[in-house]
Amino acid sequence: MSAYDYLIQEAQKVGLGIGKLEGKLEGKLEGKLEGQIETVSIKNQEFATSLITNTDFDDAKIAMLVDVSDQYVYDLRLTLKK
Repeated sequence: MSAYDYLIQEAQKVGLGIGKLEGKLEGKLEGKLEGQIETVSIKNQEFATSLITNTDFDDAKIAMLVDVSDQYVYDLRLTLKK
């Protein structure tokens, strides 16, 4: 094996190691973000549910307060009636 071939082989190993590390870090970051989004969504759902069951606000007002779509509130209201 020539010195050139050896250097190429070592560079490929380093590149693969860096790629694996980047992939792990990216996966961890995505997981954290998904967890935060899920937590916010659960809190939004709980807040919307509370407003639906404890107030006479219409869907548009609840959607505005919770920062979700009118359709989301409408669908949640239907689910709660079941």
